[in-house]
Order: sequence, then structure tokens, then C-alpha cells
Amino acid sequence: MFFNHKLWNCPKTVKETAHKSLVRPKLQNACSAWDTHHQKDKATIERIQRKAARFVTGDYDRTTSVTEMLQDLQWDTLETMRRHARLCIMYKMCHGLLDGDWGGYLITNRERRTQAGHDFKFYCIKTT
Repeated sequence: MFFNHKLWNCPKTVKETAHKSLVRPKLQNACSAWDTHHQKDKATIERIQRKAARFVTGDYDRTTSVTEMLQDLQWDTLETMRRHARLCIMYKMCHGLLDGDWGGYLITNRERRTQAGHDFKFYCIKTT
């Protein structure tokens, strides 16, 4: 609501910058640790992104495709961004670039019976 009232007549670049610097970080907060598996929660978060795309482009016509707007703006979906963040965290954990002792969480699978064996295969830890 704040953006609609204060930035309604600003250029597209200003609206996009405001969204990327003020709204998107809140949506991505702790996304590598929290990534819901419930489809309804994912849809709720994506809906915010889609409303922002309509706001930035200034196109509120119901017949316009929001997916095309997102592609024109070159915005990734928030699910894609969460996946990328998870992969970055995993890479940092595997290569010792992240503070902390991750040895208890990353148990390497040393089994080499197949050609697909490598140093970055891990056992799934089952919690009870």
C-alpha cells in the first residue's frame, strides 16, 4: 500500500529499485533455512511477487499475463531464488567457507561401488 500511494507516478526503474531493495529482501529472509513444502505457502509468497510485477509495469489489466511481465522484468521466481540460496549454502558448507562445525550434519558417503561415487555424496540423517 505504501508504494502505491507514494510511488504511483515514478518511472519503472524507481519502482523496480524500491521493490528489490525494500520488499524482496523481506521475502527472501532466511530462505535457505526456511523453504516451505506446502504449495499454499509458496503460492502466497509468489502472489506478492506477482503483485509487485503489476505495480512496477503499471499494467493492472486482468487479461495481461503476469508471467510475461516477470519475464520482461527478468525476475526469477522466489522459488528459484530459494533453490539458488540453498545450493550456495551447501557449497559453502562443503568447502569450509561457512563458520561452524558442520561435520555432524554432513556425513560423507564413502561407498565407491559405482562410477557415480564422489566426495560430495552425503548420507541423509534421519531424525526421530
